[in-house]
Amino acid sequence: MNRTEIQTNANPIIGLETKVLTIGSCFADNIGERLHADKLQTVVNPFGTVYNPISIFELLEASLLGGEPSEVLYYHDGETWQHHGFHSMYWNFDKEKLTHQLQKILTDTGNFLREANVLMITFGTSVIYKLASNETLVNNCHKRPAKDFEQDILELHAMEKAFAVLYKIVKEENPKLKIILTLSPVRHLKDGLELNAISKSLLRVLCSKLANEKDILYFPAYETMLDDLRDYSYYKEDLLHPNDRAIDYIYHKFGEQYFTADYHTFIHKWQKFKLQLAHRPLKPGTKQHLKFLQNLYSDLQLLNQTVDVKNELEEVNVLMKVY
Repeated sequence: MNRTEIQTNANPIIGLETKVLTIGSCFADNIGERLHADKLQTVVNPFGTVYNPISIFELLEASLLGGEPSEVLYYHDGETWQHHGFHSMYWNFDKEKLTHQLQKILTDTGNFLREANVLMITFGTSVIYKLASNETLVNNCHKRPAKDFEQDILELHAMEKAFAVLYKIVKEENPKLKIILTLSPVRHLKDGLELNAISKSLLRVLCSKLANEKDILYFPAYETMLDDLRDYSYYKEDLLHPNDRAIDYIYHKFGEQYFTADYHTFIHKWQKFKLQLAHRPLKPGTKQHLKFLQNLYSDLQLLNQTVDVKNELEEVNVLMKVY
């Protein structure tokens, strides 16, 4: 099958000791979870999925400056409290308890970001919603009635200006931090293909304007999905989201561009461990299987001197206790 493979220049900034924070659309989850599975110290979408750039920038800014959740964005549905600045997975029956939870997320994220080496931001859409009551931008509508919101689209200069504010803060708090920008390959069809195309175009121009050769980089996830993998066999059943096969391919391309040689070597070694951990014996309970587990446990103990595999050690230890 003929392909239009995206060509990129290698920029090996991610190694085994690298700390990475991912934020943005569900694609930030996809890449972040794979980095975490490959033993990087990774914080993945701490606020839940965030789709528009302004909300992303505001959350990161608040986490670094010790900001508090905006009071006007709390919402009570008659039973539970939620906050329009955060994902719907964060809720509580008690407003004070929710505030404490959200404040802790902001504080923990800020602390990690000050020590991080890489921040990966995945933009999802430039279409935004504001509360009809006070025109405050929301990150998540929490399935409230459409009449409670006003739709708008972010202007390029507003996104640039908001990023400049965040960038200044980031560089004051963590001068070594590098930023990787990506554009989600998922189309937002709720408002139609035409508006989706306008939205994605604005975000792609934003990435082009922000990226430089020093510490703000661009990874072409969007182009890889739409141009290289332009076949519905790479999509889930909804024909919108990339399936695991597509995400694995894009993650491989991500690694080619950003992983160091040593980290590539580690991942190759770690893949063999993952296969052993996933192994299901034909004859469980035999001396042969016990020997296999004992050898695996010893190898993991050696590996634990390099990376944290305590969970895997405990998993194997539980299996050995059966004997």
